[in-house]
Amino acid sequence: MNLPTVVTTEWLAAHLGEPDLRVIDATWYLPVLKRDAGAEYLTAHVPGAVYFDIDAVKDTSNPLPHMLPEASGFAAAVGALEIGDGDRVVVYGQKYLIASARVWWSFRVFGHDRVAVLDGGLPKWKAEGRPVEAGAVTPPPRRFTARARPELVRDLARMRANVDSRREQVVDARSLTAVSSAPSRSRAPDSAADASRAASACPTTVCFGARTARSCHRTRSARCSTRRMSTPAGPS
Repeated sequence: MNLPTVVTTEWLAAHLGEPDLRVIDATWYLPVLKRDAGAEYLTAHVPGAVYFDIDAVKDTSNPLPHMLPEASGFAAAVGALEIGDGDRVVVYGQKYLIASARVWWSFRVFGHDRVAVLDGGLPKWKAEGRPVEAGAVTPPPRRFTARARPELVRDLARMRANVDSRREQVVDARSLTAVSSAPSRSRAPDSAADASRAASACPTTVCFGARTARSCHRTRSARCSTRRMSTPAGPS
């Protein structure tokens, strides 16, 4: 059975415990928030969920944070979480889509398409009174085969080339406050006007601010993101 990009809490509750279904807690926080995602996982997580630490599953030779690991490194990390080649994977987070979407994409980059994001994440799951458990889940390792698909990744050279070619639409997922050099103090920083002012950050970029992401993650994330994107920034 294939998975859509997004699954509901109702769907997960109905399928939880099936032998080929694996659940991942991919919660991650910006350092400024001073929250410990790993400790929160140990306090409460979806029953059977394993913890995927994006600070650990990365290219350790690169000084930049969260760079994709080599295929062998990803395979080892995922296999250690008892995720095998034929498994369905559902990823969720505690705070919006920050890391769950990143882990979803990483699985796809390494050739595993049977992966979905949980709509609403753990907050929605808990708000509905669904079960959680505490403590670490330490499953036996399994074999996971990672096959890199470089066509799903854009390096700096291709991003620079796209500024001229405009073949692909670029989406900046940071808040508009972060990308605007001087957002207006007279209106919300996630406004369309601030999106236009942020055009200098990267030509051809669509600004998809944090406020929009929060609203979408409370409903149907994938549909909402398409419907509510700002007007593309920069010259047409």
